[in-house]
Amino acid sequence: MNSTSIKKMDKTKTLQLTNYQLFWHYFLGIIPFSLGIMNLYWLIEIHNSVNYNGIPTEKEIIITTLVYFSLTLLVFIIKRRRLNFVRIDISLNEVEFKQRMIDIAETENWNLLNNTKKYAVFYNGSGWTWGLKTTILRFENYLLVNSICDPDSKSCISIFNENERNIKRLKKNLKKDTIPQSV
Repeated sequence: MNSTSIKKMDKTKTLQLTNYQLFWHYFLGIIPFSLGIMNLYWLIEIHNSVNYNGIPTEKEIIITTLVYFSLTLLVFIIKRRRLNFVRIDISLNEVEFKQRMIDIAETENWNLLNNTKKYAVFYNGSGWTWGLKTTILRFENYLLVNSICDPDSKSCISIFNENERNIKRLKKNLKKDTIPQSV
C-alpha cells in the first residue's frame, strides 16, 4: 500500500484489491452467472431447433435463468458492499495510532501484519471463514476501517457477520481510554 492507493481509497471509500484478489473476491458470483449463461445457451438452442422435444420447457428455462442471474446480482452486491470502508471519527497522531494497533492486536489476539504511520492490517482466523483481514487507514481526524474475508484465500461469504463484529470490536477498543504507563 502506498500514498497513491491510500488517497484513492480515501476518495472512493472502498478497499482496493489486485486483479487476483478481485477474481477470488467475486468468485462465488461467477458460478450462478455461468449457470445462467448455460441456460441462455439452451434457450437459444430451443429457438434454433425446429422439433425440440426436450424435458425443460422454454418457460422453465427462462425462470431458471432469471433465478441464476438474480442470485449472481445478489452475490455481487453483497461482495461489493463488503469492500466499503466504515468511517470512525477519532484523531490519532502517528505514535498513538501505531501503539493503539499494537494494543488492539494483543487484546483481540489478532495478527498485526502491517503497522505503519498511515495504515495497519490485521489478520485473524475464524472457525467460519478462511480468515478475516481488517484494514485501517489513518487520516488526520478519522480512520477508515474495512474487514473482509481474506482476499488472498478462497472465496467465501461470512454468513455470521464476522466482518461487522471485527469492526465493532475495533471501535470499542479505539474508544477505550489508554492508561498512561509510568516510566
